[in-house]
Amino acid sequence: MWASFLLRPKMESPRVALLPLAAGVAMARAAERMGVPAGLKWPNDLVAPDGSGRKLGGVLVESRLEDRGRWTAVVGVGVNVNTVSREFPPALQATATSLAEVGGREISREDFLVALTEHLGEEYGKLEQGEDSRLLHDWRSRAVMFGRPVTVRGGGAEVSGIARDLVDDGSLLIRLDSGAELEVRAGDLEVVWPLGGGSA
Repeated sequence: MWASFLLRPKMESPRVALLPLAAGVAMARAAERMGVPAGLKWPNDLVAPDGSGRKLGGVLVESRLEDRGRWTAVVGVGVNVNTVSREFPPALQATATSLAEVGGREISREDFLVALTEHLGEEYGKLEQGEDSRLLHDWRSRAVMFGRPVTVRGGGAEVSGIARDLVDDGSLLIRLDSGAELEVRAGDLEVVWPLGGGSA
């Protein structure tokens, strides 16, 4: 299932960066409403909560500053709803899953879309009302990679360490081997998962 939502945030630039986290929480809450437990992987993935790292879906947010300081943002969401393992390309069969596979039953796409729309409205409302701490708490409660070895790649650089927490601006806090802590604002995150010893 794919869906895009057009938003016109009335907020400062640093807080617009929290939109992917808000959309992630909305996806997780919609899955939970369908009776399917789900976890979140920074910055924008919905994953199985069992420690396997198998991806259920993801979100991509594109935003730009319009005239008069007004933001326009498009939140694009893609979720594997009823796909079964054999239907994924061979290269993805070990790393992807669906709501139906995790939940053990077929899921109504229409019901999931309604739930997603309602929860995205609620999470977006938290940002509009300045309730960032509540949003971050809801995201942290579903995070699956804290305490695990990670590598973040982006901008030609690569950083490895242990994922520790979220920072107030939505950045990922990583503890390096030296003991120093680094805040990462963006990048492609690879996690070493305990089940099967894989990474994704």
